[in-house]
Formats: sequence, C-alpha cells, structure tokens
Amino acid sequence: MPIINIFSRTHVGMHRENNEDSTATLSIKTSDERGEIKYHVLILADGMGGYERGEAASQLACRELGMFAVSEVSDILLSHKDDKTRFENFRDRCTCIASKINTEIRGMVSNDESRIGSTFVMAVIYNDIFNLAYMGDSRAYLIQNGGIEQITRDHSYVEALLENKAITPEEALDHPMKNVITKGLGINEKAEPDFIHGKFSTDSALILCSDGVTDMLIDGEIKEIAHESKPFEMCDRIVEASNAKGGKDNISIVMARLIFSKVKKNKHR
Repeated sequence: MPIINIFSRTHVGMHRENNEDSTATLSIKTSDERGEIKYHVLILADGMGGYERGEAASQLACRELGMFAVSEVSDILLSHKDDKTRFENFRDRCTCIASKINTEIRGMVSNDESRIGSTFVMAVIYNDIFNLAYMGDSRAYLIQNGGIEQITRDHSYVEALLENKAITPEEALDHPMKNVITKGLGINEKAEPDFIHGKFSTDSALILCSDGVTDMLIDGEIKEIAHESKPFEMCDRIVEASNAKGGKDNISIVMARLIFSKVKKNKHR
C-alpha cells in the first residue's frame, strides 16, 4: 500500500479583497467489530456571490462535507469489502449530502440578493483507491508516469461549447463567459454531482484546485512544477506561479502525494 502525504495552500490572489475558497483535509483511522480502516479526505470549494456570501457558501460546503467524511464514510468503507459496492454507496450518500447543502445554500439567499453558490471537489483515498465527487469548475488532476490528466470535466458553459465543437480550445481560453458554471451547490434546484472511481498504480499525485489556478496556468505548467518540486514545496510553487501570471482570482490547491514503497526481497542461499 502507498505512503500518502497531504499538502494544501490557499491564497487570496492579487486582485481580490477576501478569499471565497475553502479547503479541508482529514486523515482518519477507525475500527469496530467489522474491522479497521484508514482513509484520507481532500475537500476544496470555491464560493460564488461576492463579498462574504461566496465565502459563507464555500465554508458551509467544506464543513458539511467534512462532517459527512467523518460520520458516514467510515461506515461505507467498513460495511463493504468490495470497492465497487463501496463506491456505489459513497455515490448515493454523497448525493444526499450534496442535496442537503444545496438546500441550505439556497436558503441563505434573500429576495433582494443575487444568487450565491459554491463549487466542490472531494476525494476519499484508501489503500490504493480513490473515490471522487464534484460539481462546478474546480478540478482534479492525476499526475503519474511523467504525465498529467484532468480527470474531472468542468461543469461550465464554455465546456459545453467545447463538447459541441462550437468553439476551439484556443477560443475557450479567453471566452467572455468562461466563468459561468452550469452545476454547483446552490445554483440549481437539484444537486447532481458527478463521481469518479479510480486506482493508483504507481507513484502519483492527486491534485484538487480552484479556477484561480487553472485560469492562470495551463496543464503543462502544473505538470512542470510538480516534477520540478519537492512534495512539500509544490503547493507553494503553484500559488506563486499563479500570482506571477496575474493572480486574478483566489488560488487554492490540495494535493495527495502517493509513494509506493518497494519491498526488498531477501536472498536465499
């Protein structure tokens, strides 16, 4: 099983007065008559609404998802032995908690206010498995085997245009509606997260980041920083690079670094 180290960093950026991003990390070890399990939880939420309203939405999302991670994820992992059933149970229960958060955020808006909301991306890592839930344009990247892969799909207007080949990737970079999201907590009446189930096979990094990173840095730049940095330096360097490119939004990154230790075999004479 891999050795897992968790790192995170959030920064207000160069142009904002307050930080509407929220992050949380948890490392949990629990046991009961069913057995013992250790798992790690990474959460990132990017609030929308301006002033303190977006900040309140992202903090609510992080807090409720963190409570879900503590109170229900351990039961999910201990109740089932096969990873497929664990993932299905995680998907069902996480959809319920997302619906609850969605209702609470929508209840925070008075009649004279514009809507508020929050993206979220959440990863649960145990052994060499990850289960991931997300809504909005906060992303998850997997870095391994010398490459980088965006494993989430942006829930955004521009992403829909790209999928329909209405615009080119180059046009998407500076599209005037680039930051319009189509899914998010508090955005629509129903909360319908997307989910990913995956397995690590080699030394890897799983990175969650807000659009304050991805609007400033292309994937290749993130990969380059990852491969040139020591694990404990990487989050700081991504924040620094994002600010150097303009830091137009709040910047947040949460990373799990996985190292598969090599066991030396004893030689028998």
